[in-house]
Order: sequence, then structure tokens, then C-alpha cells
Amino acid sequence: MSIEKIYAIIIYVHLLVKFTDSTVFKSCSEAIVTNQANGFYDIQPIEYGSITNIYCQVVNDIHIESTLGNNFEENTTINGYEFQYSYKRTIMYGNFNETQMDEYLRTAGTCSQTMYFYNYFSHLSFTHFIFWDGLIVNYNDAPDGICKCFLRQVCDEDASNELTCRDAGNETHSPSFNHTGKFSVLPQRLPLKKIEAGDTGTDPTGHDEIIHFAVGKLKCSKRLTAKLTVNHFHQCENEKLHVLLDESVSTCMKFKASDFYLNIQTEVNHRKFKILGSNSQCLKFGMVSKDENDRTRQCTTIDNCVYNCLASPIKQYFLYSLDLIGDVEICEIVLLPF
Repeated sequence: MSIEKIYAIIIYVHLLVKFTDSTVFKSCSEAIVTNQANGFYDIQPIEYGSITNIYCQVVNDIHIESTLGNNFEENTTINGYEFQYSYKRTIMYGNFNETQMDEYLRTAGTCSQTMYFYNYFSHLSFTHFIFWDGLIVNYNDAPDGICKCFLRQVCDEDASNELTCRDAGNETHSPSFNHTGKFSVLPQRLPLKKIEAGDTGTDPTGHDEIIHFAVGKLKCSKRLTAKLTVNHFHQCENEKLHVLLDESVSTCMKFKASDFYLNIQTEVNHRKFKILGSNSQCLKFGMVSKDENDRTRQCTTIDNCVYNCLASPIKQYFLYSLDLIGDVEICEIVLLPF
């Protein structure tokens, strides 16, 4: 066998190992909890679907923030499109198609997005913006009560939600303005899906009509959460358990210690939990993770309040009281990313 063939086989094997060894995650939450670190991860919201490299990080200790890029982050110029909405562009996010993006948004949490937009004498009625939920917004008719201007910069600066986009010139219908800021729409409408523009040529007085824009990355934040249920002695309390995940130690629940355990069903294979009582005090609990064969493994305690568990393949954990008399009061269950 020639040296060239041997070299080619080595390269092929190297690439094959590299390809098969890569790890793909369904969400940033899964990636962070599994790897216990911030960073770029390959995210695949739907099995066998497209994969996009996304930056995932923990903010405020308990929230997972994902940052997803798009194909219009660089400054883009619109010129030479005279007719209304004749310039049509779709914003693509990573490698995701619409179905995959829907699933990504379902698990990503609350989102925000910014835009840079410079309008130079293009008529206001010739351009609009289409968001993911189908909402169409013109320059000055954002409907959600955040700001009338489609970007909220002017309203944030003047502490008013009634302002329109600020004209730097004296034109009523074809203004000149330069804004950068968040979209004036509710988070569930995001991200921006399409921009359609026109009146970007030369007006009768010889003015060049131009639009410059850039679409910011989509940033979404989600607190790690779980589904909670208690054993049959306290089943009537199940519908109230959401107060244990509300980020407040002032909303608590009390149970009889001798017959209490709490089932915690997580979204991802979790490892670390913080259990707090009233006044944020640590409580005397035991905790175990459960595997697919119904075997349990004891979690270790760190500073009493924090429980470090082996990841459960079935994402199921049990919390029980170590006290056999009296009542136990729980105020908050915090799922720590790492």
C-alpha cells in the first residue's frame, strides 16, 4: 500500500472519529447541566434535525441564557427597491428551519432581540417588520404598549411608552432617523422573521433614499425547573406545589415530616439542588436519584442546603425528611446549573 493511501486512511479515520465523537444536545439547559460549564455547544432541538452551534451560559446563578445568531447581523444596505415591500428578506437563525426553530423557542425561555436601523428619507408606509408569531409592525404602530416606535430606544430614554420613532430631519412621511435598541414587542412574538422594505431609490428632489440595518442575536433566558408531586399522604397539595419554584422564600408549604417525600421530575439529567426553608434556612432532608431499574443512589450534601446527585437517566429525584416528628416547611427548590 502506498504512503498516499495510508495517509488518506489516517485522515479518514481521524475525521470519522471526530464526527462520531461530537456531542449534541437538545437545549442549552441540557448542555450546561451535562457539562457543568458555559460555552459553545451544538444544539439540535429535534432529533435528526439540523444542528447549530450556540453560546450557552449561566446568569444570576440559576438561569440558562442562550445566544443564537442570524444571517443579518452585519450592516446591510437597502437601495434600489422603489416599490412598497419590494425588498423581502427572511431572517434565518443558525441552521434551523421553521419547525426546528419552533421547538428551540419552546424550550429557550423568555427572549429579547435588538436591531440597528438607519432610515434616510424612505417613506414610512413602504417598510414593515414581520415577527415569528405573524405580527406585522410598521414604524410607529407597535401594538403591545411598550413603545409606539418599533424599536423602544426613544421610549426607554424618555420613560414614556407613547413615543414614535424620532425624526432627525423635518420630513413627515420620509424621515431620517437612526435607532438601536430592543424591539417594542412582547417576548413571545420574537424573533424577527422578515423585513420587507421599499422607497429606497432617489426622490424627485434628488435625495438618495437608503436604509441600513442589522439584526441582533436572539437572547433567551430560562430558569431550570421541574415538575413536583408528593406522595399519596399529601396528594391534595399537588396543585399548590408551584409555589416551591417561584423564586421566593416567602411562599412556603408545610407537611407532616414522618410521612413526607417529594418527587422531583426534571427536564434534563440534573445534578445539583438547593432546598430552602423559611428565612432561607437549610433543612434536614435526604435526597436520592433514581435510575431506569428503579434503583436509588444517595445524594451528598454541600453546606446542608445544597444536594449533589448522580444524574438520573429518567430525570427523577426524591426528597424526604430526616426528622420523624413534627412538621417540615419547604419554601423554595432551586435547580442549580452547576
